[in-house]
Amino acid sequence: NMEISVVRLRRVVDSIASGQPIDKPLLEQIRNEVEKINENVRNLKRLVEREINTLQTFSEIKITALLVLLVIYITGMFLFLFKMVVIPLLRLSRQVERVRKGELENFIPAARKDEIGQLANFLYDSCTNALESFSRVNTAAVFVGH
Repeated sequence: NMEISVVRLRRVVDSIASGQPIDKPLLEQIRNEVEKINENVRNLKRLVEREINTLQTFSEIKITALLVLLVIYITGMFLFLFKMVVIPLLRLSRQVERVRKGELENFIPAARKDEIGQLANFLYDSCTNALESFSRVNTAAVFVGH
């Protein structure tokens, strides 16, 4: 539609002899074609603005989705680290506190094979060895005392 108006306008302009006045019907035709071109430009501008708004909204949705996924990932990593590191270290800390108070019984060996599990098993073995040593000392004391 805009192309047709431009072609018509070009024909009208080409038909005008230089230096001669433009008659009213020809001037009116030029005005009409220019108005059609302007209307097409306005429509095209509105269409481009709508497309830009759609793309901007879509981009905002994608950014929001990525941020939500990032929050979910960070939360998952936090929970994973909390479960795999913090909780076992707190348990181990409570066991060490019990040993410090002299409670060497009722320890359960750790099922984990990582460093925290090795440390917990070392504490378990140390407590077991200490209990066995105390038992031998008590047996020897009883034997010597009779």
